[in-house]
Amino acid sequence: MGIHREPIDPKYAGQYDKKVVVKHWLGKTILTAYPDMSKVVPSPAQLAKKSRFKQAVAYARSVISDPRQAAVYRTKVQANKSIYHAAIADFMRKDKGCQNGF
Repeated sequence: MGIHREPIDPKYAGQYDKKVVVKHWLGKTILTAYPDMSKVVPSPAQLAKKSRFKQAVAYARSVISDPRQAAVYRTKVQANKSIYHAAIADFMRKDKGCQNGF
């Protein structure tokens, strides 16, 4: 892991070629190796949550693509908030007994 104390533009963050990950933390830029997840076996609970989130993303995409549903969310979401993220949150709250995420 390398730490670079000189200012680097924050737009340079994330993974590059699945070899290096650039992070910004506490005013420093950190370079790390891309994690090797090939030997990690997810638990059944992790797989279930991953599947649930995949369904939430599909729901959010359907909300964005349907003008009526998007209009409903637009009226309930603050002006600078994302309809997409609100739809994901709404979908994820359904299992917790909430009638609506708003």
